[in-house]
Amino acid sequence: MNTPPSNNTLNTAGSPDLSFGTPPLKDGTVINTRTAGISRVLEDGSTITAGPYSEPDGPFIGITKQTPTGENDARFGRGLTAMQQRQTFIDMLIQPNGRQLLLATHINNVAVSISRFNEANGNSDFRFGNNGEVVLNKRIELNLNSKAGLALQSDDKIICVFNDGTSSFIYQLSSSGQELNFGFLDPLEERGALMGPVLTTERGFLIAGSINGKALIKGFTHAGEADTAFGNAGYVQLELSGTGEKQASALAKGPDGRIVVVGGEHRLPRKQNFVTSLLANGQPDPQFNGGIPKENDARHGSYDSVTVQPDGKIVVLWRNTNGSLVELTRYTATGQLDLTFGDQGVADAWRDPQSRPQISNINKLEWVNAGETLQTSGVLEGVHSFIGRLLSQ
Repeated sequence: MNTPPSNNTLNTAGSPDLSFGTPPLKDGTVINTRTAGISRVLEDGSTITAGPYSEPDGPFIGITKQTPTGENDARFGRGLTAMQQRQTFIDMLIQPNGRQLLLATHINNVAVSISRFNEANGNSDFRFGNNGEVVLNKRIELNLNSKAGLALQSDDKIICVFNDGTSSFIYQLSSSGQELNFGFLDPLEERGALMGPVLTTERGFLIAGSINGKALIKGFTHAGEADTAFGNAGYVQLELSGTGEKQASALAKGPDGRIVVVGGEHRLPRKQNFVTSLLANGQPDPQFNGGIPKENDARHGSYDSVTVQPDGKIVVLWRNTNGSLVELTRYTATGQLDLTFGDQGVADAWRDPQSRPQISNINKLEWVNAGETLQTSGVLEGVHSFIGRLLSQ
């Protein structure tokens, strides 16, 4: 179904990792034809995928696992949990104990659910919430540009952020699924803000998105109070050119507490993207592009995900509107294109080989510590799961 990207020279930075893939052909990609889900890489280089799983006796949530080289992990089994209605899977993270937390819609978007699955086999973990699930009774707004996210605090408490198209909600749960909400009955609410991406830091946590058409990052302490020492009284509003509405789409941790932010115009198709770096206190990082967001036109797509390599290089995932082209761009720590990566700093993560476009939602980029490679993942054609790896050097 896939061919190695045409502009990536083999065995160089940005080329397919030919040690990874579906046997017998190792082409740097795995395509799981049984599920269309969310994948996350583990510390040992293996990958967990959660998604709708087709079975004759009804729809299930299926949890599968790939080995560090891409084969199906037969020892993991195939965890199946009955799905009462059609759900949209939004985000997933792995707790330190290896259990998987899955964020999804619940009952036609009128609520959000977080489910947990066992680390050994992917079966539903009934020790979490109510029979393995916690339902958060707030409506969620979902579209190509709407984000939601999960994060873990240092004491393993769970942060969940999403919005309903008008206001944003910040939930805090215990590691076993009890609603804590920082000591309040209801979640924290940010009226008029459309937030979703969330990142925990040494100071507490950050949420990102937009307010009044401006790209915004807001800081909180561990206790859920506004971190007034972050940015300007707790806020960073990015100064970007143009008149269109902007949003911050993804956050990543950099060295020395730095925070990398990517995003662009709020509406699709985008005309502009940006990547920038902030110091831990929210002030512009003078090392990156002189402290000014690096803005690029969006003729090839939208910035959707970002990761920072251990050497400080920043890699951004961007894709066109229908997802038939997904590329990675790598920047040095100073904000210059890394010309040693791919073709002049840009590498193909997915390029549709068909004359009729295969629509995809490959929208996640991760650093694979075990192999020092870059992993992209997401849904292909609405019915398959895609995992791809590119060399970093």
